[in-house]
Amino acid sequence: MTQYTGTGRISSIETTGDTLTGRGGVAPFARYLSEIGLRDELEGQFAFVRKSSKGLKVWSLFVQILCWLFDGTSRHLSYFDELAQDDGYAALLDHDVERLAYSHTIKRFVRALVFL
Repeated sequence: MTQYTGTGRISSIETTGDTLTGRGGVAPFARYLSEIGLRDELEGQFAFVRKSSKGLKVWSLFVQILCWLFDGTSRHLSYFDELAQDDGYAALLDHDVERLAYSHTIKRFVRALVFL
């Protein structure tokens, strides 16, 4: 564990049970995905998947899937149903709760990608 003394200097470095892949690591990971310019590339390559302007954006779905894999809390697609109602998780992704995908949305999205 790193101890902060308030002087701007680290006084010691110790081991910790905290992991980057826990929920605390999701926010920087999501921000990293946005900052590396992946959004434009994915939106261009997979624009055909989005059939109407009413649904979630392709970029949003990719970010949610990648963060779900990165988090590793659950490997079940049904976990998206829990995440879609979690205000805290929406804040980590910098999304509104209304923009979080449910499991059936993810299934439809992945099914559309399989037919490439």
